[in-house]
Amino acid sequence: MKLIAIDFDGTLVDSFKIIDVCFTKVFNDFHKEIPIDGFRSFLGPSEEGICLKAFGPIEGEKAFKDYIKYYKEFHKQCIPPIDSRLIDLLYKIKQSGIHLILLTGRSLITCKISLDILGLDPSIFEKIYSGSKDGVNKCDSLAQVLKDYNLKNEDIIYIGDSLRDIESCRNADVKIISVNYYHTANLEKLEAYNPNMVCKTIDELVKKVDQIIKDSKK
Repeated sequence: MKLIAIDFDGTLVDSFKIIDVCFTKVFNDFHKEIPIDGFRSFLGPSEEGICLKAFGPIEGEKAFKDYIKYYKEFHKQCIPPIDSRLIDLLYKIKQSGIHLILLTGRSLITCKISLDILGLDPSIFEKIYSGSKDGVNKCDSLAQVLKDYNLKNEDIIYIGDSLRDIESCRNADVKIISVNYYHTANLEKLEAYNPNMVCKTIDELVKKVDQIIKDSKK
């Protein structure tokens, strides 16, 4: 294995609470009805894309600015610190010589805000591939990774938490380790769609990545 790409939400951080809080604030500010099933159904495009879709091109840009304001305001009370085992794992990957990148569906600006507040040096990642306001783009991002690093599909693996991540990786013909320690997706479905590649705990993920590092040195 030559490159490991890792997701942000639901993988490095348990962040869905802040998404709900910030979008609830924004929707109330703009007198927009809050979806009955919450905001997770909106996920796919970046936060900016969600605002543009919900409020239109003009109000959407204003809504996204408000979202960023609330994101900074409520970050510390909504997103707990990154688990030290995950931080140690990132440094272990980096020190192994395997390329490490962050590949997320969220906006680059909120990603950088989180890294700063959480105290994680962005330089630990060689590159950050962020989301698109136009919709789900992880398959495209993975294709770009292959091009940027001149790698074959079997040279990289993605670590993510959602069923949509599995679908994106399949479309990109890239292997994926699914994680469920933050319980962001249905475990039975994850195991059915990605058999033998689901980590229910952080320790299980560490063990699996340790094996990848070990195998890469053969």
